[in-house]
Amino acid sequence: MNDSSWASVYVHGTGDLGHLITGVIAPAMRKLTAEETVSRWFFLRYWEGGPHVRVRAATMPGGEAAVMTALREALADWPMTPATLSAEEYRRVAVYLARAESRDDFEQELLPPGTVRAVPYLPEHDVYGEGETLEAAERHFVESSALALEVLESAPTAGILRGLALSVNLMTLADHEPDLGKLSAAFAEAGNQGFQDTVGPARVSPDVMAQMNESYLRAREQVQAEIARAWRIAGVVEKADPLARWIVSIRALREALEAAGDKFDISPAGSPHAWYLSRLDPARRSVASVLLRCTHLFDNRIGVTTPDEIHIGYLVARALAEHGSAGNGRVR
Repeated sequence: MNDSSWASVYVHGTGDLGHLITGVIAPAMRKLTAEETVSRWFFLRYWEGGPHVRVRAATMPGGEAAVMTALREALADWPMTPATLSAEEYRRVAVYLARAESRDDFEQELLPPGTVRAVPYLPEHDVYGEGETLEAAERHFVESSALALEVLESAPTAGILRGLALSVNLMTLADHEPDLGKLSAAFAEAGNQGFQDTVGPARVSPDVMAQMNESYLRAREQVQAEIARAWRIAGVVEKADPLARWIVSIRALREALEAAGDKFDISPAGSPHAWYLSRLDPARRSVASVLLRCTHLFDNRIGVTTPDEIHIGYLVARALAEHGSAGNGRVR
């Protein structure tokens, strides 16, 4: 499809947004793709104005109306569950979530479930740059969304989703820094540096830290095994494997950002995993921050919560630091 532009439509729902994605949005977008109205699309979950899914679709100029119509028609046939979030509860939660994103402006009103609205697509140039680097990021968003949709349609348990998020986190680090010994030594040297400053305005309470420590002790062997697996198989597994498809996609993005050289000059992007950056090569931190942001966005797409991401990040950092302290740089 030549001369396409991005249509942007927000679909507000209730209950499990994963069901909204698989039962409403995906069928509508597949129909539009089959009709060649849309060439590619991606999605994100977001909280502002109430829980909703943001759909971005590459379509010919003027095609946004067709996207809106298709999504509205699909949503009209969807059995909407009663709303459980009150306007008062929304405003209270929204203040916290906005502060966590360093924002002081946000939608004050809770929009009704079933709302479908067009909102201009504003690329984050401060994160992904412009031109070729932005295009590479958007290609990755499409691939990440397709992979996330495949995961959601398999009806995974919450435990499976958290395990996948852990694996994707490790695979991203393994692609960025193939030298496990170097990376684990840096985590060992840094210790807990930066963790509390980047996990949100409320920080992590001593009780939660104690719980995360206990969970690491229980999961230590499993996480250490996942580390060894990630560095061993990165780049060599079959492309049909979901993790291999993630590596192929995130690697293509990394290579595009690195190829841009000095033209890709941004401040490191924020995410629940941004505190890892102090462990990474300073000259490559801008690129690494984008890769970690994209890992966070995949977690968002499959429905892994930010608290779970923080927990996963803690497990990864503890395991890498322990690996480095033991001098286990070689993967066996």
